Amino acid sequence: MTAVAGGGRNPAAPRDDAVARARAENAGSIGTLDAQRVAWWKDFWMRSAVSLNDTALERYYYPAQYFIGASSRAGRTVPGIFGIWNTTDDSMWDGDLHLNYNAQAPFYGVYSSNRPDLALPFHEAVLSYVPEAQRRAQQDLRRVHQDYVASRFPSGGVPSGVLFPVGISPFGSASGSTTDDQYHQQVSNSLFSATQFVAYYEYTQDENWLRTKGYPFLSQVARFFEHWLEPDAGGTYALWGGPHEGTWGKNSSPDLGMLKQVLTAAVSGSRKLNVDADRRAVWQNILTNLPAQPTTTLNGRTVYSLASAMRGADTRLIRPGDNTINLEFIQPADQLGVNSDAGRLQVARDTVTAMNSWGQENSFPKIFNQAARVGYPADQLIDRFTSVISTRTAPNLRITDPHHGIEKSGATEAINSMLVQSDASVISLFPVWPAAKDASFYQLRQKGAFVVSSAKVAGKVPYVDVRSEAGGTLRLKNPWSTAFTVTDAAGNAVPYTTPGGVITIQTTAGQTYRMNPA
Repeated sequence: MTAVAGGGRNPAAPRDDAVARARAENAGSIGTLDAQRVAWWKDFWMRSAVSLNDTALERYYYPAQYFIGASSRAGRTVPGIFGIWNTTDDSMWDGDLHLNYNAQAPFYGVYSSNRPDLALPFHEAVLSYVPEAQRRAQQDLRRVHQDYVASRFPSGGVPSGVLFPVGISPFGSASGSTTDDQYHQQVSNSLFSATQFVAYYEYTQDENWLRTKGYPFLSQVARFFEHWLEPDAGGTYALWGGPHEGTWGKNSSPDLGMLKQVLTAAVSGSRKLNVDADRRAVWQNILTNLPAQPTTTLNGRTVYSLASAMRGADTRLIRPGDNTINLEFIQPADQLGVNSDAGRLQVARDTVTAMNSWGQENSFPKIFNQAARVGYPADQLIDRFTSVISTRTAPNLRITDPHHGIEKSGATEAINSMLVQSDASVISLFPVWPAAKDASFYQLRQKGAFVVSSAKVAGKVPYVDVRSEAGGTLRLKNPWSTAFTVTDAAGNAVPYTTPGGVITIQTTAGQTYRMNPA
């Protein structure tokens, strides 16, 4: 057998630790470990499934699920950028947690795949760094942008909140926990991290976790931006930061979108937990007065830009072919979805087309998700996805990329979002799926802690099953033009309404609801 030990917080003798672990095993303990392994993976694969009638997409989807499942477990150390597959002593970026999207991206699909617990180790790593991030907000802020900070914060810091560097280890504020002590003129590392806190609560509705983990972190992020935002004479706030590493822009698009997500969640969490009413009012006022996502014109079309204005050596407002940073307000920030304003959705689709970043390395866990979230034409999206997969899949079924490791698992969210999507508190079935293509899915999780199963056969939806884990109001866009029935697990009729073509049911926690065309 093989045992591997990295030493954790005390890496003085990892070889000795590994040898000791191996020698401590016997036939009985190894048998127990094997039984536990089989049970864990059985539960993992029973959590959810998709059937796409598309070999190429499934050949990506299931290995990608395996890679994140093999790398991250609740109660264990969060995986670095290459998961458990560091095959060299000099792995890129030291195999750390790069917080300006890389460390978060592997988890983009775990929530809708009904495996939200896989993200818990990431939360713990971020939370363990909070004391150091608080110190940095107060004492190290000038390193983000010397001139800007000096003009606004003479002390070199802000009185509260958190500021994260780009690279951390899983071991909190201990010595050596800062693995890449750079900011790259960005204040977005806390925001990128917060997206995963917001997603976990929205998809699970775990109030105890919100109280003890989620809300305390989100409130710290919000407190930093209370100070950082710059109000103008009309009361609107400006947000300066670097959308790309090393750039500097006013109303940086990803920062702005993620801040809107954080403040919305902080206001909601404050109300849910009945705490911080004074801060809640401040956050709501900021939300009301943040600017719209910035746009520019490219080839005669309005597109979403990196910022409203850029300063410094590179002042481009959009970078076609590059990393789709200008669309991160869509995903992971969830500020635009299939039920959003039609005009904004068209701008987003035009931006996806203009960017043409389908094969760009950083964009793999982004652009397909972003395109699905805004209703990009289904056939075109699948063609682009399968084209990249066909040229980038290694013999072991990973997506080849020497720089970015397991983040490639994040594009599972694109496939899930093509099949079912939550936006504006309404669940939509097959929102970005070809009309003539059959598909089905089993137990994909949606916001509000609703676990959904359905199918599309010959252009029709024969059933929808929804398990409500937390109760609350279920809103499902009606997939039928004819009459339908709603029953509970015992076959009893369930009352519902259909305002605006949305099936609306007051659910009970733990109950399953089945909908069928009559």
